[in-house]
Order: sequence, then structure tokens, then C-alpha cells
Amino acid sequence: MNLLSISICLAFSLTPSVAAWSSKRQETILDEDGNEWAVIDYDPETKAAKFDRFIASSFHGDSLDFRGREVRNAAIVDSSIEGIQHLTVESIAIRQASSTGTKNGHGPAIIDGDGVVSSTPHMRWDVQSKELRVPALGSFGSKLEVRSTVDFLSHTLRNVVLEPDTELQGLTFKDGIIENSILRNVTAVDLNLGDVVVETVSINEFTASNNVGAFVTVAENGKLDASSTMKSNEGQLLIDDDVIMSKSLQVEADLQVSGEAYLGGSLAVAGSVLGGGPYVDISDRRYKRNVQHLNSSEVLNDLLQLKGVSYELDTEQMTYLSGSKANAKKERQVGFIAQDVEVLFPELVYNDKDNDFRGVYYSRFVPLLVESLKQLTQEVRELQELNKQCLQAIKDKQ
Repeated sequence: MNLLSISICLAFSLTPSVAAWSSKRQETILDEDGNEWAVIDYDPETKAAKFDRFIASSFHGDSLDFRGREVRNAAIVDSSIEGIQHLTVESIAIRQASSTGTKNGHGPAIIDGDGVVSSTPHMRWDVQSKELRVPALGSFGSKLEVRSTVDFLSHTLRNVVLEPDTELQGLTFKDGIIENSILRNVTAVDLNLGDVVVETVSINEFTASNNVGAFVTVAENGKLDASSTMKSNEGQLLIDDDVIMSKSLQVEADLQVSGEAYLGGSLAVAGSVLGGGPYVDISDRRYKRNVQHLNSSEVLNDLLQLKGVSYELDTEQMTYLSGSKANAKKERQVGFIAQDVEVLFPELVYNDKDNDFRGVYYSRFVPLLVESLKQLTQEVRELQELNKQCLQAIKDKQ
């Protein structure tokens, strides 16, 4: 064959002897010693000779038909074999210039458009590692179906589209871009997002329209949840439940609380405090001990020593209210000097040692004023009684 050479583990053993054919049906062939060597049966219709053995150094002719007989030890070189329906051989070796096999591996054999079997350089079988290596993949039509594990090692995947509900386990993304993806039950360890721009974040199962404007809180299961008690409406903070604070609360804008607010610490306000109800101090007898009655006379004497003043707050020095000092009103106010009050009534002075400032409990002056009023009332009544006695004495002398 011109393009295909087949080495068959068979070989002819040829000797110089030529058969002479005649029109007879049978002819006997003798060897050099005159002994009968073979008997040839000749068929005039098919023009074929039948014999048991044939020994020749060469054969010349257009065709050779063994009619199903077994050929042993035959070597066919540079020959063209056509019309073979079934051929059993022990080994076939492809020898062709286009075959680029190396000692480390050979490419699989393929049949080209001309029906010629040849090797391809695009697929190599590595004998040492027992691996089939494909340097490049061409087009596979509509799809490529792989039913075994595929390990791409360090190769790059480009333009990969995964079907919905595809499960990926133990996957590591490096320098990747994830777009239009939904992540559920994701645990991120040492995650560095860098510059992340998020246009919108939606809370799962957020269907209630009355939760519009609600603040996002973290539930016990770690999921984001819409708060049902704290909302933002047109620049206002609306709180429908109790507010508990363990430290100071600084308010720079309006704060509206529809429910009760409980503060565990101090409340610092740079502006005015306005309320529709009274300011209430806890004054239950059950919660008071070591109760001592005030001396009305002494209270009156001490109150008379206090000096009321008018003033403007120096907001630049109010470091404790530094976050709200810009909103502090600078209009003139009236009150006492805390250091003066502390000398006479230390119980009425608030001393913040951490922030180094003092304040006055103005509402707690009421008991002192009441006791002073009682003392003044007693003195007025005594004077009235004395005046009455004087008038009566004058009348008696007349």
C-alpha cells in the first residue's frame, strides 16, 4: 500500500521452481530427484489452479486469490491490498512521515477524509505516566459530555457557563470577578473584598410594606431582619419600643420616641429639653433610707447666701459636648455657679470627674424652697401675731 505499510508476522519461503500450465485438469509436479512433489488441479472455468504447497522465489501477476486459504509466514512489503472485508493480524505499525511520535508517547490513530489511517499530533499517549494528553481542544459541536472526573490542574478556564443548581465543592476563587450571583449559606474566612460597590442590598423574605424605612438588625440566627420598632421616616427616627442605654446619649437633631426610653447612663443635651409631661424623680418612701428632715431656718439662711447670675455658655470649652457644641444656644441664661452651690448644698451639684465639669440639680431646689417658705410663713405669722398684740395694747391705752 502506498500510504499504509503493514508488517505481518508471516513470511514466504520461496525456491526456484515454476509451474507449467496446460489444458489438462490435473498435472503432477516432480522434484529434482524425480519424486512426486505436488499435484495441481486446474479448473478451466475459473482458470484457477489448486495445490497444497507452493514454493517460489518470486511471483509476477496482476492478482492473487487464495480463496480463503490460510497464508503463513508471509511478508508483504510496499503492496496495495484492496477489497478486504476481514483481516486478522497480530500487530500493525503505522509508518508515515506525518507521524510525530516520540519515545515518550504516540498519538492515537485516526482515519482521515481519504480513508487513510494516520496519527494525530494533537493527542499524545504518555507511556511513562499512562496519561492521554490533549494540548488543545477543538469544537465539540453542541456539547462535550464527560462522565468521569476532570482535573484541569493549573490551566485557565475562560468563558465557562455553569448550569443552574450546579454544585461546586471545595472551590477556591483567586483574582476572580463574580457578577449577578446569589450566594447562600456562605462562610467567608479571611475575606478581603477590597473596593466593593453595592448598589442595593435586599433582605430575604422582606414582604411587609409597613416595614419600609425600618432599620436592619441581626437576628439570633445571624440573618438580617427588618426592625419592627425602629424606623426612619422623612428624616425622623421613630422608636415604638423601650430604649435602654448604658452610656451617655448625645442628640444633635430631633429624637422622637413613641414608647418609653430607659437610659442606664447620663443624657447630655446641648440644647433645650422640652417635654409635654412633668419631669419626675423617683421619690417613693420604700426606696429611701436614712431620711433626715431639713432645718427650715438653716435652709433659708443658706439660700439667702446664693447669688443668681445671668451668663452665656462658652461652647468652645465644652469638650464633653464637643459633638453637639455647634448646636448649643449662645443666648443669655440665668442660674447659679455650681462651685458656689457646692459650698452650701453639695447634694445639689453634679460633679463629673471624668470630663471635669460640674452641673446643678435645679429641680431639687424645690424642697429647699418649700422649707424656706415654711420658715418665712412662720416668721410672718409671728410678726402678724406680734402686730396684733401691739395694736390691741395701743387701743387699751386710749
